[in-house]
Order: sequence, then structure tokens, then C-alpha cells
Amino acid sequence: MRDSRPPVFDVRERTNTAPATHEESSFPFLNRVAGEFWEHPRRLIQDWCDRLADDEDYADVRGRLRSGDAHEYSSVMLELYIHELLRRTGHQITVHPKLAHTSRRPDFYAEKNGTGFYVEAVVPGASKQTLSGRARENRFLDVINRLEDLNFTLSLNSLAVGASNPPASKLRGALHAWLRSLDPDAVTDWATAPAFRWENGDWAAEFSALPRKAKPRGQARSHHRAIGVYAHQPAQWVDDAVIIERALKSKHGEYGALDKPFVIAVGLYVHDPDLWHSTNAFYGHERIQWNDGEEASGFRGLDGYFGAPPAWRHTNVSAVLLVNQLQPYHLHHTQATLWRHPGAALPAPPLDGPIDTMTMTDNRLDATAATTPALEFFGLPTPWPPGVPWPKTRE
Repeated sequence: MRDSRPPVFDVRERTNTAPATHEESSFPFLNRVAGEFWEHPRRLIQDWCDRLADDEDYADVRGRLRSGDAHEYSSVMLELYIHELLRRTGHQITVHPKLAHTSRRPDFYAEKNGTGFYVEAVVPGASKQTLSGRARENRFLDVINRLEDLNFTLSLNSLAVGASNPPASKLRGALHAWLRSLDPDAVTDWATAPAFRWENGDWAAEFSALPRKAKPRGQARSHHRAIGVYAHQPAQWVDDAVIIERALKSKHGEYGALDKPFVIAVGLYVHDPDLWHSTNAFYGHERIQWNDGEEASGFRGLDGYFGAPPAWRHTNVSAVLLVNQLQPYHLHHTQATLWRHPGAALPAPPLDGPIDTMTMTDNRLDATAATTPALEFFGLPTPWPPGVPWPKTRE
């Protein structure tokens, strides 16, 4: 770190080893949590920021990280990841390059061996209404989690979040009194565990009392949280292809016609180990057709972002880099996949590193595995981070 630049994280002694609360976003947590394990991701973020050549770019990134805004943090981490990826693959990088035909600037221009391309990064955001509801739920959960009982753990079985903050502290007191009235030895089956139902205006919740193991029962717990089981989320159909498409549509026309390939990097936090959602996003959702007297046949709809031959769509986008589950302490679990546009007006050059590549050839989708594992690529040790995140014994 240059002496003229203030550090990203506070320079102070850290003593709080508690896990993050529901209300605590990533940067405040990393800036607060103690332990050598957590020093490593802090140093990694600082190192990545230090590699920004321009002091103004450093100040911008530092300010956004420290803003406390979870979406800003995720956006900056994606940008830093891309910058480090391009740097380590030998590219010359220009941050926010000027364009001749517009005052808008993409995030990066990268060039290697005379071949260059633009990169724009985006992390899909939630609506204000969704964020507001999520904040009320997180506040509610944190208030309940401060309940201390030596004999029971709570299972949250259902939760209806209201339009304003409820008297959660009163509920916590009622839950505490209820738990003290129960005998932990009398509960032998979780399926028939005692239940506590609560309603207040448009809020409603149901809890079950689960007895703690006999050995630590009656003993205080380090970093205690009252809720041990979160079973309140209803089963629902998940279509994360919509999230990907919405993010791409917010950026694909941002800079008009470019003279170099254009790559959009999308930061995600979804469950997509088999790339089912991603494939649906780019090549259309899976459909099944039944014809009279014939077996069912599968095909893809025409709603994919790339379209289909001969009517390819969004051909100004050369490729899309999906970066899923990016966290500085779990870089080896980051799922990075480059989806090359089969009909791109300007094809994207290859991109090495810890990135799988998906290419459509003769109506067949081919996967090329990453050339280098993430930890090796980023010069990090195994295991990463070294040490133990929660060294104190926990139940």
C-alpha cells in the first residue's frame, strides 16, 4: 500500500470474534471480525486495491467498499476480481477508458498481443421494496437471536414479514418465558416439539423448541444465537435465468457500437452448479412437446439472450462472463464461466485462468475447463484462508 493512500480497512486491534449478524453486511463484518483467518481476506482485498494505478480509482473503490452498502461491496469485488484476472493474464488495463462517440465509459479496456476488448461489470440489484422487506426481516431475526436460553434452541418454522417493524423485543420476552416453562427432557421427537405461534398486525411467526444436547445443556454458549434452524422459507420454483437476462439488458446498449469486442461480466449469488439456469438464460428455457401418437420431445424456447440461428440476438455482446459466489475468503469456490456468443459481430478473444468456457459449435454446447485452479492462479495457499474461522468451541 502506498503511504499516500489510506488503508481500505481500519488499522486497529480487533477482539470481536462473533459471526456476522443478519443485519451486518460483508464489509462491516470483515472490518470488525477478529482472528488471523480473517486477516487473509482483508489483505487480499487491500492487495487488489493497491494494484489500481490511479489514486482516484483507488479512492473511488475504497469509498464504495466502506459505504456499508451491500450491493456496492459486491459490485466493487467483481470489478477488483476482473482487474486482477486481466492483470494476471498479461493484459494491459485501462480503467474507465474514454470513448470517441459517448461520454459514458465502460469499466475496463484490456489489451494483449495487439488484441483488445472492453469489459463492463454488473451485479443485479434488488428493488427498494425487496430491500426494505429484507431489512425488516433481518432486524427481526437479530432481535430474536439475542434471546438466551440454556436448555433450548429455536426452530423458525414460518414467518410472514409485515410492512413496518414489529415489537420483536416483546416477542423475545414472551419466547423466553415460554421456553422456561418447558422441560427439555420431555421433548423426544423434533416432529412433535412444542410450538409457539405469534401474530402482530401483518406479522406472523411460528417457532418450535428443540432441546439442546444433554452434555452442554445449562451452559452458556459462545456467540449464542437463539435460532438454530431456519425452516421458514416456503418451497418455490426458482428461475435465476431471469436475473441474468435482466442484468445483461441493463448494460448491452450502454455504449452503442464499439470498435472492439465487448464482454459483460455479471456477478451472481445463485445456486447453479450444473449451469441449468445459465444455459436457459443464454439459449432459451427447456420446453417439452407432445405430438399425437409420438413420444415427448425436448427443445429450447426462443427466449434466450443469444437467440438462435439464423436470428442471433444482441450480437454486439461478444461474450458474457458469469462470476458466481465470489467472496474473498472462498475464491476457490467461485464459479466463473465465459459464455461466448456464437453469432457475435466481434468475437471475444480467449480468456485464460480459473474460468470455464462455454462455446456453441454445430448446435452443440461444448465446455472447456479452466486452465488453472483459482488458488494457484491468484497465488494463494491451500487451504485458503489458512487457519480456523471460529477457533472457539461451539455447540
